[in-house]
Amino acid sequence: MSVATYLVVIPAIAALSIGCHSGASSPGSPVDDAGNVVDTDPRAFWKRLANATCDKLWSCPFPDDDQLRLKVLMGTPERCAQLEPKIFLEDAWVRTLLEAVIQGTIHYWPERESACLDAIGVCGVGAQFADLQACREVFDGNVQTGGSCSRDEECEGEAFCGSVAGGFDPVCPGQCMPRRAPGESCHDAAQCASTRGAARCESTDGGIVSAVCHDYGVEYVEVGQPCGSVDPETLKACGPGLWCRTDPQTMVKSCSEAIAVNQPCGTDNEVCVERALCLPSSQPGDGNACQQVSVRNGVGDACGGLNPCDLFGSLACVAGACQLIGDGTEGSACLLGFYASLGCRGDLACLPPAVANATGRGQCGQLVSAGGACTTSLACASGQCNVDSTCAATQCLSHL
Repeated sequence: MSVATYLVVIPAIAALSIGCHSGASSPGSPVDDAGNVVDTDPRAFWKRLANATCDKLWSCPFPDDDQLRLKVLMGTPERCAQLEPKIFLEDAWVRTLLEAVIQGTIHYWPERESACLDAIGVCGVGAQFADLQACREVFDGNVQTGGSCSRDEECEGEAFCGSVAGGFDPVCPGQCMPRRAPGESCHDAAQCASTRGAARCESTDGGIVSAVCHDYGVEYVEVGQPCGSVDPETLKACGPGLWCRTDPQTMVKSCSEAIAVNQPCGTDNEVCVERALCLPSSQPGDGNACQQVSVRNGVGDACGGLNPCDLFGSLACVAGACQLIGDGTEGSACLLGFYASLGCRGDLACLPPAVANATGRGQCGQLVSAGGACTTSLACASGQCNVDSTCAATQCLSHL
């Protein structure tokens, strides 16, 4: 199966020119807990967050097939650091957040940045704002509990923007609600309060309807030791370079080193050594094995199978050779895939075709503004296509 099969679309969006809004109450430049003067430009925060995310991707292997493939396709931490800042700033969630900072409906608190970046770097936990206590209030709003909202960051303090319908499907406007205590029902981690550092919404019996909030503190453990949520308050996380592997026979979790090339592995979520993925063996009946993947970076390079073309360079494998899909200008072809925005220039996005096709290609074009016609949220500047097939002005009940 091709590495590209696992990729999903993130649309490109316009770069913003925004001012600072620190929200700091003290005179002079804001400082963090260590007394360091901090940058008040929220765009700079996302660049630093991108670097922290890249560091984590390489130092904390996580058993998730999308992350593992992303790491292989990017190749090196240095290239990740070149690509990731642009991706963050062009993501619809981030762009609309920065627009709200400009408008003053959401405040950026740069003095809270340092703690957030430290939390992002902790192995064993996700990199989602919704999961990490230290990151949640870097962006904070003015809406009190009970007030109308469209995203969590509009709500003041320890609150989230919940659907008034109370179900999974968002109904906007939502309402700012206090985050829920451990043991209370939830749909995702954004609804859960945290004082220990890592909030999670986890199923009690395998059914999502029975999921409840957990608030974990993180403790590092070494190779061979049990990992995961060992009690209601503690998450045993594998240290740098290790990952939490589930034994397929006993279902017991323990910290493991990365699996060597040509060694058996279970699923595509299992962690292989650098530049290798857990894929079906070439020999029938042999199951899965860690196999070396070599990304091709040049036009005309031979490709196929374990030699995919560089998607971040707008290359696709056509008839066994890598070909440049487009030049990034308006109307040119682009690859609909994870981080597809890199294939289009400036404020253009890789938009899905009007009629679905099996080529995995779109066309570079302008995002649709509020009220314009849409068939998918990927085409909208807001990242939200309404049920009436028009682009919304804002996203509905979103969070970072």
